[in-house]
Amino acid sequence: MLETLKEPPKNVHATHSLPPTLTIPELLVDGSDGQFRLLIDNLVSLSIFLHDIRELFGESIGLGDSEYLIVTTIYYLGQHQEVNINDVARRLGYSGSYITKAVGKLENGGYVTKKTSSKDRRKVVVELTSKALEMLRSLKALQQPTNNLMLQNFSKDEFDSLTELCSKLSHNSKKALALCTHLSNMRAITNAGART
Repeated sequence: MLETLKEPPKNVHATHSLPPTLTIPELLVDGSDGQFRLLIDNLVSLSIFLHDIRELFGESIGLGDSEYLIVTTIYYLGQHQEVNINDVARRLGYSGSYITKAVGKLENGGYVTKKTSSKDRRKVVVELTSKALEMLRSLKALQQPTNNLMLQNFSKDEFDSLTELCSKLSHNSKKALALCTHLSNMRAITNAGART
């Protein structure tokens, strides 16, 4: 079982130290990236815990993890707008073709319907069926105590700060992934050139 860490691990191999993995002075403690590593370790653990919880929610109503995620995304986006395939793909970071295939499967299962947009007759929107909504309602007995325990002892201010910080971190991480992909590709090109 994974556990979250409360303080950075001590560097028992100080004579063989690697350079810090970030260089923002305000985020280094005595030149060490230990607190950043602690943050990353806890975020990875959190991601795994959240994935497993979401998977259990989905399984309890007969949906796979991705299917459950798509259904809940359609529901929450649909509270404010008509929802199309691209909206779901953008929100989840999946390709449009993947979401199209998954929505097709959900449609065949009776969870989703497609219809022409009331705002633009050229567009197709997706909506949850009464079957899907009833299944989501049935999760209350599982979701509420689980989510309450996860957020117990959080003040309203802490919850608001966490929401804002996670949104900021998610936005920055998307840009960081694009940069890392670019740098990795450049490194591969350089390494390939060095071998020829």
